[in-house]
Amino acid sequence: MARSGDSPAHETTPSTVSHSPRDASSKPAGRPDVLVRRARLEDEPHIRAFTQNTFEWGDYVADAFSEWLQSGSDVYVAEVDGIPVGVTCVAYPAEGEAWFQGIRVKADLRRMGIASMLTETSIAGARERGARVSRANIDSDNYRSQGLAKTMGFRQVSRISEFTVPLAGCLLSEADVLSKDQLTSADASLAGVESDAGIESGAGIESRAGIKSRDGLAPTDGNMHLAIQVTRATPEEAGQLFDAASKQIRYLGCEYVWISLTRQNLARAATEEWLLVARDGRGKTLAGGLMSNPYVEDHIHTGPEDEDGRDAHTDAEGGDLHVQADAAEGHLHAHADAEKGYLCAGLGSLFGTREGVVAIIRHALGLLGTQAAKRNITPGELFVSVESESPVAEELLSNSRQAGLDMREHGETGLWELRLTG
Repeated sequence: MARSGDSPAHETTPSTVSHSPRDASSKPAGRPDVLVRRARLEDEPHIRAFTQNTFEWGDYVADAFSEWLQSGSDVYVAEVDGIPVGVTCVAYPAEGEAWFQGIRVKADLRRMGIASMLTETSIAGARERGARVSRANIDSDNYRSQGLAKTMGFRQVSRISEFTVPLAGCLLSEADVLSKDQLTSADASLAGVESDAGIESGAGIESRAGIKSRDGLAPTDGNMHLAIQVTRATPEEAGQLFDAASKQIRYLGCEYVWISLTRQNLARAATEEWLLVARDGRGKTLAGGLMSNPYVEDHIHTGPEDEDGRDAHTDAEGGDLHVQADAAEGHLHAHADAEKGYLCAGLGSLFGTREGVVAIIRHALGLLGTQAAKRNITPGELFVSVESESPVAEELLSNSRQAGLDMREHGETGLWELRLTG
């Protein structure tokens, strides 16, 4: 389920081989000879075979494999007797920053140092590409992965609190699900519908027009967020947002990939993602947050990872945890003949006032619900992630529930970092 940011162009060629396998004389008795090399497209069937049962619902790695190869990421496999038995990916979501993800090892070959070899090769490759820092996300109770990270020199620099807000069953009024008449061209670009401006907007069309959230609607129930205007920030406005954001958060992300909060990265996010800003009637900035483009998932979360006793902890060689669940029926125009899967989006890096943050969450849900109805896909969920140490995190759950949103705790991960330069 993890999604990496766009990576700089970098050709991954079959002839480019990583560092040689460890000296056989230092290999413990009984352990196989392992070669770590660049991944090739023809490795995909082997990777699919040993990752298909990683979780209760399967795994995303095999499906993402070809995209990884095409994206400019560094993709490595570990092979034994010419057969791939391990894989990992290093993405480059920002200048000078590497992101480690998707490490997997065949079940019967775990605890043999293969994950360490893949990580060592990833670190060396990131250095060769000029990365100054590498990061990874590790579940807070995944102690084996944490141990591996420490061994490799990583240290935990932040904690990420994760929440979900299901569209099916959440307390959104009809006004929250934006109609065609309420869509500007920017809304249409995200929602995938034709706006009144005559723009047929798809996933690949960008717009920097403002998103108006029920413009001029006065509060009717005492909730201030109903009168707040939510717009999409332009790259030029990102600099102003940076000053406010940097007082509360240190990292930028809206799902499972986190980069440094800098003016440059924030401006880029305003172009490539959906940098939302909430303002009051006088134009004062109240809050901001980063929303991903919607995506289709074949499973959704149910709340705490141990709900219903379906907790299935894995280590560094097994990956992170997701729980499969059925969507609720009959909400937000879900139909029996809907496209298979659930429409979801990520929302993160939230900062600002309580009212502003709630307004951004409601607006994001409205945009997601609009696209779900348009594309006839079962409404999924908004995956919300914030730095646990930020002011927003402390009361996010209670504030959202008070506003009528069915927000649920999902879990907590640690953001781990390794400095690659002195």
